Amino acid sequence: MRPIVLALAAVVAMTGCSVQHMVDARRDRLEALGERDASDGHVWFAAGQGPTVVLVHGFGDQAGSWTAVARALAPTNRVIVPDLAAHGQAAPAHPMDFEHVYEQLVATLDAAGADKELVLVGNSLGGWLSLRFAIDHPERVRQVIAVDSAGLSHVVRRELLLPSTKAEMRDKLEALGGGLDQPLPGSMLKQFIDSERPEYGELFDSFQAGDMLDSGLSKLTVPTSLVWGADDGFFDLAYARRLQTAIPGSHLTVLPGCSHSPQYDCAPELVAAIREDLASPPAAPVVRVMDPHH
Repeated sequence: MRPIVLALAAVVAMTGCSVQHMVDARRDRLEALGERDASDGHVWFAAGQGPTVVLVHGFGDQAGSWTAVARALAPTNRVIVPDLAAHGQAAPAHPMDFEHVYEQLVATLDAAGADKELVLVGNSLGGWLSLRFAIDHPERVRQVIAVDSAGLSHVVRRELLLPSTKAEMRDKLEALGGGLDQPLPGSMLKQFIDSERPEYGELFDSFQAGDMLDSGLSKLTVPTSLVWGADDGFFDLAYARRLQTAIPGSHLTVLPGCSHSPQYDCAPELVAAIREDLASPPAAPVVRVMDPHH
């Protein structure tokens, strides 16, 4: 099992804290880096000064997932971390579908004053949204770094993203983290299940072929890098290579031993990859494997 799940299980077991309490504590640490802002249902965190880096979380997640990455980047960058619609503390979109979640992200960035020379770093659904934003608004984007990104046609079982039983939740955690070395207590699995919001189901059920970027990626003109956890159980390395092929001139960096959301379990390795891509934006296709001791 990846360290994030082990660490969370250990803390919950030792302290008696709930999973929600751990999420809230992560968000508190993110806010402590700078400030939390809200406007008309849009919620974002901001910290630091310098070139703007936007960190966009994935499906069923929230801004606090980026705390360690934001802390590392804030000394040299203005870091903006939004909650997507119906995630974290942001209001739902109406209707709760991909297009309106995307439009709410655009509105959140407008409200945050993130209007030009943006570096978009997005994980999973956040990568998909970031790629769409760069296609639609290339004049506002300097670079995209898509981390274990969705966006291509690909089958993900509904129960894998939206488990309703403890067995399904175990399958989800295995996909997130590359396998469980030890069983988690049923009470903890139930906490994870109970944290799923009904809007997540609405969003998942709304996805359709027209939302996918299979054909649209050929229109992407900004430098784009892919960073991938080698143990991703949702989008494997074959999918990552398909995505790289679809994006002209993109880089693919593989993080050995890392999961679908490396901002949790491999934050130092992910930060190193982001910094390398910021220093040397891709100019030609290449695949590189990060040294796990980087």
